[in-house]
Amino acid sequence: MGAEMLAAAKDYVTQGDAARWDHLADGLVCLHVTHSNLTRRMIEIRFDKHMTIADLKHKLHTHTGTPAFSQRLVLKDGGHPVANMDDDSKMLGYYSPESGMEIHVVDTDPFSMSRGGGLEDESQIAKYRMSDEAYESRRGTVRCHFFRCFYCLFLFFLTTLCWAFCLGPAVLIILRRRRLIIGAPLGHSHCS
Repeated sequence: MGAEMLAAAKDYVTQGDAARWDHLADGLVCLHVTHSNLTRRMIEIRFDKHMTIADLKHKLHTHTGTPAFSQRLVLKDGGHPVANMDDDSKMLGYYSPESGMEIHVVDTDPFSMSRGGGLEDESQIAKYRMSDEAYESRRGTVRCHFFRCFYCLFLFFLTTLCWAFCLGPAVLIILRRRRLIIGAPLGHSHCS
């Protein structure tokens, strides 16, 4: 019964696959895009069949980071090459792409930023580090703001606590410049 349930689930999930591109306007095609140096796969990007390969390369530059002059495009169907899209003056429709096919971008630049994970591996990015002393010497930092907010809330809480419980001779706690001063309030006899 497990195999039957698995088959039923697969049928349910894939039941609309044949019609998923029926809503596309005439002249548009949804293609997947892969890159020779990137592990990610860009799924179902819409392209106009009337755009030239040169325009297509410029559009792919925004998705892959590879300049148009360093791209070699291969149209694939099911992972198998169908056509090399080498002529920049021809339109995409010349190669008869269908929705669901794949455009594979081959980066021909030997000094490409994407080689070796340069655009995906965050550990390769040099990060700015600031010493604690340099951070403490700055004004208007998040830490200063947090301390000011905490300081005000702490002062309000302690003052409210003292007035609410009228502890002995009404202890008033005043925090000033990180010093704790405890004293009795003047002129407040109702708490004594």
